[in-house]
Amino acid sequence: MMTRAPPSPPAAARGFITVDADPAGTVFIDGSEVGSTPVVEFGVTPGRHTIRVDRAGFKSRSETVDVSANATVRKRWILQPEG
Repeated sequence: MMTRAPPSPPAAARGFITVDADPAGTVFIDGSEVGSTPVVEFGVTPGRHTIRVDRAGFKSRSETVDVSANATVRKRWILQPEG
């Protein structure tokens, strides 16, 4: 009698975040630095996530977004100079 291996669990659902800014800046998702713009299809779990872009001499931009499974949230911001 042959035994079968149990089926593999389904892959965890993922969503994605794409961020660009002009001028370029450093991207943070949920407080963790993920790289410089553009960040393309950064994988996250579905749900709410906070995106922030920082650049010296410019006002930070941040927004909380809802990411669905198998979907990409895209943000493009024009950063404003401080002062």
